[in-house]
Amino acid sequence: GKDVKTIKGDPEILYRQGLERFNKRDYSEALKIFEQIKSNFPDSPPYTQWAEMKVGDCHFFKKDYVEAIAAYEEFKKTRPTHEDIPYVQYQIGMSYFSQKRTHDRDQTSTQKALSNFEYLVTNTPQSLFTDRAKEKMETCKKQLADHEFYIGNFYYKQGKYLAAASRFEGLLEKFPK
Repeated sequence: GKDVKTIKGDPEILYRQGLERFNKRDYSEALKIFEQIKSNFPDSPPYTQWAEMKVGDCHFFKKDYVEAIAAYEEFKKTRPTHEDIPYVQYQIGMSYFSQKRTHDRDQTSTQKALSNFEYLVTNTPQSLFTDRAKEKMETCKKQLADHEFYIGNFYYKQGKYLAAASRFEGLLEKFPK
């Protein structure tokens, strides 16, 4: 006696419409379409999989990095053997990298970006994404080293030489270059 909700439409056509919006940088509209594919056509590969990844991309390009990370992590969790996992892992790193702050502020995002890039390089065969990740790793390491030096210098200026020496020694150990 209950009405059954039927979904009309074709996931391929919807995906093309979403991609068209995405390519025109209308990320909000594209996101709506990709979310619609995810919810209405959960068993329509490859369009559902592509839509899931594009949800993360839409958030990323909208600079909604926390949502992008969540979408990419969900994709990784549900599709751990997908061929685009290196791209997804790189985008997770880039989402953290895009949130990094100046060297005189908290470096949690920089550390998370570095750890995601290191994971990608360690667990993925040589590719365009591993090459890009290596470049970003150097930037992250430089920023983390600058942060350690900044704190050490602060302690030094305050006359807290033991704390300054500890920071400088840690800097040399962690970042010998």
